[in-house]
Amino acid sequence: MKTLEARLKPLMIAGLDGEVRAWREFLMLLRPALHAYFNRRQFHGDADVEDLVQDALLAIHTKRETWRRADPVTPWCFTIARYKLIDHLRKSGRARLVPLVDDIPALNDDVEAGAVRHDLDRLLDTAPTRQRALIEDVRLAGFSLAEAGKRAGMTEGAAKVSLHRAMKALMKRGPIVNTDDLIEALACDARRVPPGRAGWRVVCCTGMALVAATAVVWLTLGLRPDLGVVVGDASFLMRQAYTFSIAGFAALLLLRLGQPGAPVRLPLVGLAVTVTVILIAVVVEQSTLSGAGRVDAWLGQSWRSCTLRVVAISLVATPFIFVAAQRLAPLRPTLAGFVAGLVAGAVAASAYGLFCPEATVSFMAGWYSLGMLVAGAIGAGVGRFLLRW
Repeated sequence: MKTLEARLKPLMIAGLDGEVRAWREFLMLLRPALHAYFNRRQFHGDADVEDLVQDALLAIHTKRETWRRADPVTPWCFTIARYKLIDHLRKSGRARLVPLVDDIPALNDDVEAGAVRHDLDRLLDTAPTRQRALIEDVRLAGFSLAEAGKRAGMTEGAAKVSLHRAMKALMKRGPIVNTDDLIEALACDARRVPPGRAGWRVVCCTGMALVAATAVVWLTLGLRPDLGVVVGDASFLMRQAYTFSIAGFAALLLLRLGQPGAPVRLPLVGLAVTVTVILIAVVVEQSTLSGAGRVDAWLGQSWRSCTLRVVAISLVATPFIFVAAQRLAPLRPTLAGFVAGLVAGAVAASAYGLFCPEATVSFMAGWYSLGMLVAGAIGAGVGRFLLRW
């Protein structure tokens, strides 16, 4: 008899290739395993267990691009299930929260037939007219939020808030679909997921963040007038190598943190080696200086503004990085937010280096690094809330 892993993995791969039948079978096969997993850990009745199964199936579907095809699929699934269980326990005793619209799959008229559609109509009858129109336009007709908002005479932001409140109210009154109907809806949404999509998204968003940060530096501060001359200097190259290395390894770490079960050793070692090399360079530089020269190497001429400018520029880069991070599945949102902020800070420091006149390694190691860490702290505060799923 095949193990669960031996049965699930081929179906998962086929589902990622867009095969509806395989994805349906995958979810149906996974359902009793999830039910048993949650049932052993819940003591509040079958309703809670079934809710958790649905939450886990939905999360597995929406975050399926974070699974790495070379890895076993069963541990990945149950890592997500554990995350949803912890999230459920964290919310216990509080009002039930409905995910924002981007996290809820659109309902399909071809899937929800008969009793399900009758129940949905019954629930919609209890909603205010404008909210019902929004639900029908977005959840059933497939309109975007902007289109539905325009039809209802409101902005996209107002439409999103109104839809969120309407869905929250409906969820208090009763479930819209049962698990079988949810699985059918998810199976019908089994579009092809190219291998490595999550990684490419992180790379593309980091690249766009760099372009945006460079444009801000160019438009606000300007580039060094002697940039064409110093671009070959060892100090300039070391500064850019340092910031690009931090950005690259931090971006890889962000990707791995957002892929449940993925190893993080390589990016952590890369970051450690980068920092160690710079510290050695600082020690060597300081050993060649004396007294006031050492202080000047640390402070330079712009220490008061360097960190603030790096942090300010990082605010332009941060949204691009978080666009990629929100599509991942980080188990520790605060840590992932810090790493996302660190990527934005390193990108900002790289762009600022095109303006900065300072040439010492000590200055870079001190004030550039401080700016990146502050950007990371900002990212941690944002990620604590924005990267929950």
